[in-house]
Amino acid sequence: IVRYAKYNFLRGRIFIDIQFLQGESNAWLERTANAKVHSETRKVPHEEWLIELNYLKLIVDPFAPDPALREYSVRKDNVVSYRGNFYRVPRGTYKPPKTTVHIEITDDNQLIIHNSKNEEIVTHPIYPSGMGQTIGKRSSRKEVDKRIDQLIDETAALFGDPEQAKAYFLKIRKDKPRYIRDQLLIINKLPNEFNMEIVNQALTFCVDNKIYRATDMVSVAEKFNAQQSQDETIKQPIEIKTINQTAHKIIPDKSNISDYQSLMN
Repeated sequence: IVRYAKYNFLRGRIFIDIQFLQGESNAWLERTANAKVHSETRKVPHEEWLIELNYLKLIVDPFAPDPALREYSVRKDNVVSYRGNFYRVPRGTYKPPKTTVHIEITDDNQLIIHNSKNEEIVTHPIYPSGMGQTIGKRSSRKEVDKRIDQLIDETAALFGDPEQAKAYFLKIRKDKPRYIRDQLLIINKLPNEFNMEIVNQALTFCVDNKIYRATDMVSVAEKFNAQQSQDETIKQPIEIKTINQTAHKIIPDKSNISDYQSLMN
């Protein structure tokens, strides 16, 4: 719009004063900008404005746009830095390589933290003074264990033998207690990458061979998937292109022996 007005109205005009320019611009809008057919929409702007005018409503109450929420990064220890202090977010909020949240400040001095989906995840009172303080309690071990138990049950339900899967996940939990959540999240994605036959085979293989690592389970699934693809390729019928089936019916020409006798004499 600015470019259109700049090169179709202002270009070549002599500036006298702002009032004169305003009058000329109004006249130009009436006879040109809003009166001619638009090259792309093929519609007249003024006529479209008259149609939209019937749907416009008067705003009675004063309107103020919602303040834009500022974006902040979540640290690896699940805290957000705000004005020199650290505010805790629920354990597991941070996901590598980077996690961001949005912060809202209310009139009663509360700090509300929203996730990327604009869902409220935690609220803290803003620390009145000082710097370097950590506000909020750590998630209790009991709460964390409860969430892990729920994640184990949800992931095990994806497999053909949930009991076998759950027992396997508990082995991983015992072997890598600090990383059990990350391990489960990796395994949770397997049904999206491979068919369930492959996923179940990978589980059984890992159980039988005492492999308690999610990335190794992914590698096993990839191996089984590659073997299955290769077997399917071999099983495909091989098309053999032979010569024309009527070729064997062709009778070749024969020479007369007298022709050779005359050449020899």
